[in-house]
Amino acid sequence: MSTFSSWYTAQLPSFWETNHRSLINYMKEATYGIRGIVTDSLSGEPLRAFIQVEGHDRDSSQIHSSAIHGGYFRPIAAGTYDLRFSAPGYKTQTIRNIEATDFSYTVQNVLLAPESHALDTVPQDSVANESLQQIFPRQEVSCRLYPNPVSATLHIEGNEPISLQAVYRASDGRKVLRTRTKDFQWTHLLDVSTLPSGTYILKIETGSGALQRLRFITH
Repeated sequence: MSTFSSWYTAQLPSFWETNHRSLINYMKEATYGIRGIVTDSLSGEPLRAFIQVEGHDRDSSQIHSSAIHGGYFRPIAAGTYDLRFSAPGYKTQTIRNIEATDFSYTVQNVLLAPESHALDTVPQDSVANESLQQIFPRQEVSCRLYPNPVSATLHIEGNEPISLQAVYRASDGRKVLRTRTKDFQWTHLLDVSTLPSGTYILKIETGSGALQRLRFITH
């Protein structure tokens, strides 16, 4: 080894001590701005979407979300922005007045709805003689599912007592698990360890008699 190489090697700890803070701060800067996840509103699957800051991206600085996990990162200076999300086969959505601050990040997750509602393609004979309105009702209920994605036990907490009814595969509406519980409770535990990886719809009944849906993902 040459004298210069030996000297250079000996200086590496000093170089690291001098520069590592700047390198770490540089990496942090890449996470500041606006970020989130873009998914299909029905299946929960990640989408590769085209994301544009309206009135700002004159220099072709638009970005795409990841097709693998749906995540996107848009470094941007502090301010208020309107973001436009679009993807082939989905309705374009514009989220307005998103606030970004310096040295921090704002999370904006987005659900894109298919141009043609996916429920129109669910086979009638795959839903065990239950109407689509019962399985996929339009009402919503505030419930908490965790963990989501889940691998073993799904925890369900309702804002009112609920009863679990059944689990359906989101891709085709086929019933894969009957979960009917007799008692209405505020919390439930559901074993989903036998379900293959995918996206599912959990049908519940509220204490007031309304039928609702909750989406979860298994892995």
